[in-house]
Amino acid sequence: AAEAPPRRHFALQPLTPQESDQLLGLLLTEVPAPPELLARILERTNGNPLLMEEVVKMLMDQGIIRPAAASGWEVTPQWAEAVRQVPETLNGLILGRYDRLPATLKHSLDAAAVLGNSFSLPLLLGITGQPEPELRRDLISLEQADFLRRAPGTGLPVYVFRHWLMQEAIYQTILQKERRALHLRAAQVIQQMAESLALDM
Repeated sequence: AAEAPPRRHFALQPLTPQESDQLLGLLLTEVPAPPELLARILERTNGNPLLMEEVVKMLMDQGIIRPAAASGWEVTPQWAEAVRQVPETLNGLILGRYDRLPATLKHSLDAAAVLGNSFSLPLLLGITGQPEPELRRDLISLEQADFLRRAPGTGLPVYVFRHWLMQEAIYQTILQKERRALHLRAAQVIQQMAESLALDM
């Protein structure tokens, strides 16, 4: 079998202050955020666009930025304390959001992380053993939380992690024993799917 091409690494420069302002404006469209909050986010993220996005999502997860009673959005007075507690690394931010998920969503994400950065719905169904309606609900919730995204196409439903760093961070949290069991189950499901496809040909 041909060897997989080596992963390429690119040194990306941080966003300029003007670019950071523009991105934060897009992330917080229609959110009446205090200028002090915007300044603190920019200070903590230091021009890293993914880190900036994760900070905003963390504040939404915690209800610091939330839908207003009438319409639009509002920022609660607890924002200052929440920003002080933001983890200093992107990995810490990702895992902080992951830790706040319900157990069923964590289980689905763990199984997905074992499959790599992208996976099909049938494959994930086979590994988790969940009923399809239940797993589909989990995937919708994970899309809404922006951990996963549905890949475009008209064939089998395929999902991808929003960023490969998310898949890697979550994969590293899985205990070795559980990780081996998931890999074994994945291999069994892939073999079963291949055998079924061969019989249909």
